Amino acid sequence: MTNFNVQDIFLIFNNILYPSVRIFFLFYTAPIFNSNYFSIQIKIFLSLMISLIIFPYFSLLSFHFLSLDSIIILLKQILIGILIGFSINLVLFITNISGEIFSFQTGLSFSNFFDENMLSRSSIMSVFLNSIIFLLFLSLDGHLWIIFTIVQSFYIFPIDFCVFDFHIFFYIVQFFSLILINGIHVIFPIIIFLFFLNISLLFLNKFIPQLSIFSIGFSIINFCGIMSFFYFLFFIFFFLNNYLSEIYLNLLNIFFKI
Repeated sequence: MTNFNVQDIFLIFNNILYPSVRIFFLFYTAPIFNSNYFSIQIKIFLSLMISLIIFPYFSLLSFHFLSLDSIIILLKQILIGILIGFSINLVLFITNISGEIFSFQTGLSFSNFFDENMLSRSSIMSVFLNSIIFLLFLSLDGHLWIIFTIVQSFYIFPIDFCVFDFHIFFYIVQFFSLILINGIHVIFPIIIFLFFLNISLLFLNKFIPQLSIFSIGFSIINFCGIMSFFYFLFFIFFFLNNYLSEIYLNLLNIFFKI
């Protein structure tokens, strides 16, 4: 029969506490898991279960969990969890950029939708594009990508690592610039179409001054913008599918640079 003393119990507690803290804060900021439909209790339960599964595969920590080193490492786990979860969340932020640009160009920015899940207001097109990218994310096993990232993070950032490389913040800023560029690329054909449409309305107003462009221009731009969006919907779907397949590898490469 195996005998456990108090020191063994504290040792096991140490090796479950720190991974679960990192995983919990990653779930708190990562897409899908940061939804209000996942309560705090579910996030804590998932964090503890994943920690119980993975902790036998890593080296055991021997320091006391009430020491100064323990508190510093605990704060590092919180920072790493938030950082990784925020980085994954940036991947899906592309649709917010595209939807807001499209709404601004077509005059649909006034029609907002209150998202009870995220407790924020977004344009209708942003909500629609968010639904598309979330479905694509799930169809490509994005939730499994997040769990794989959790496991990989313990190899990239071990629990007892000493020095934190703050260059990772500059890498994330560069990563966000890549998200911004891709967000513009998603909606770029429609922007070009609306640009030529506005030029056409300009010449129409010049040659036919009796025609009030201000009264019909908004309706024309609105209608043509929505029609062009649905015409390019297959292109948007194809672009987002390739984007999700490639951008996650770029995100992993950023963490492997550290």
